[in-house]
Amino acid sequence: MKGLILLDIKTIKMQDKNLKEGKTSTIIPAAITTKGEINKTRTNGVNEKEFEILHKYVKKIIKQIGKEILQGKIELKPYNYKGTTPCKYCKYHSICGFNTKNNTNKYQYIENLQKDDIIKKME
Repeated sequence: MKGLILLDIKTIKMQDKNLKEGKTSTIIPAAITTKGEINKTRTNGVNEKEFEILHKYVKKIIKQIGKEILQGKIELKPYNYKGTTPCKYCKYHSICGFNTKNNTNKYQYIENLQKDDIIKKME
């Protein structure tokens, strides 16, 4: 599984009860050293402060999106990350009508940033 996990050994072991010392999880993005500590080079995680920043940011964005939906603001703005977009796989193109030839239709380009840079932007 991709994503982030809290850099806490207890949390990691609760997420993957079969994870043994010196091994990498097949379920979560985490690994444990032979000494029973978090292998930070093979674990994609955040500390408690970073997790709190992420949590507050997500809550803020959810509230913002909710308000926009209630106001009837629903933009056609699919993401574009390194040339990949969801439009290629979308079953609803005929309903959506997103077309880059239309000057009002634009992709939301996602920057290729490191985790630390993303968290700084969220702060």
